[in-house]
Amino acid sequence: MDVEIDHILCTIDFSEFTTPVLQAGIDLAVRFEASLTVFHAVCQPRDPLYNDGVSGRDQSLRQQAARAEKRIKTLMSTSPVSWMPVVAIGEPVEELERFTEKSRIDLVVAASYGLSGFKRMFMGTVVERMARVLSHPMLIIRPTETDNLNLQEYRKIIVACDMCIDPDPVIPMALTMAAENDTKFFLFHANASPMNTDVVDPTDAPYQQVQQTMQAGQAQKLVAGIPVWARDRYSFETVLRPGRPGEALAGYITENQPDLIVIGVKKSRLKRLFIGSTTENTLRRAACTVLTVPLLASGKPR
Repeated sequence: MDVEIDHILCTIDFSEFTTPVLQAGIDLAVRFEASLTVFHAVCQPRDPLYNDGVSGRDQSLRQQAARAEKRIKTLMSTSPVSWMPVVAIGEPVEELERFTEKSRIDLVVAASYGLSGFKRMFMGTVVERMARVLSHPMLIIRPTETDNLNLQEYRKIIVACDMCIDPDPVIPMALTMAAENDTKFFLFHANASPMNTDVVDPTDAPYQQVQQTMQAGQAQKLVAGIPVWARDRYSFETVLRPGRPGEALAGYITENQPDLIVIGVKKSRLKRLFIGSTTENTLRRAACTVLTVPLLASGKPR
């Protein structure tokens, strides 16, 4: 294991996906011998004119928070791991960000199901906003997986690599989530332009030869990002595709049906992800679990 995971947070909303999220958090806590926090936010109504909290509801909100904590305790009554409930009052993403910033959290677990169509296009989903603003890796579980969720069986992992970031932090995080010894990793990178002049001089040779040289250099760089200890333990394959990163990655995911996708995301104060970003495209289109890894300006995870 390359990244220590000592404290996991499950964020729940008491929907039908609450139980799978909690089970995922418990399974991971057992695997990593980690403690677990179960987080829920009681949403405070807002005044549509001033976009401010509606007054006169404090007592009702406190009562809702108390009921929520009681429900969490019931859901977690047979948990085999050390855990604690946290119930906040306010906008869920803002409260989650506030709590995780002041707490030592190594991994957030959430479910993705949210909005669709035009609402999703203009507003984004709650989980997309979480991925964008949180400073911690987030494991996003898909509804289609919830009947047969097995977090010990990540044996086919696609890692979306960014050649502009050195070292690329998504590889160590992907290694952390791998099954014991038989996981295969696909280190994926897409070239939006047909030739990368930072890698090779286009005047050196015919176009096809230049392309081959460039791809060989990129593959070598991807392999160089693998920690030495992992090279003999797991199987790695480099995948270089032409085209826009979001579209190329989506096509490769469809072809290969991985168990897990690991991808970096840049933290932003904007309310939603930019339309067309690779991370947004992956979160919306992938049918499997996605692990987002927040990046700082240096490329290192926070």
